[in-house]
Amino acid sequence: MSWIELKGKLKVGEWVQTTQIHSHPAGLGYFEKGSLVQVIAVHPIDGYSISDISGHVVEKIGWII
Repeated sequence: MSWIELKGKLKVGEWVQTTQIHSHPAGLGYFEKGSLVQVIAVHPIDGYSISDISGHVVEKIGWII
């Protein structure tokens, strides 16, 4: 068996629009669907962490932004 890299995986620094609501786990707020966010981290198991231009962050949101 060999490793096959999945295409379409976003990289740190890329800007994308959200396709669903992403809530902060502590209830501090959320990103609405259609928000412009930047990928700030990619966690191997927990998915992406995202931030907006104002510095609001939601971590480990899974693999669907």
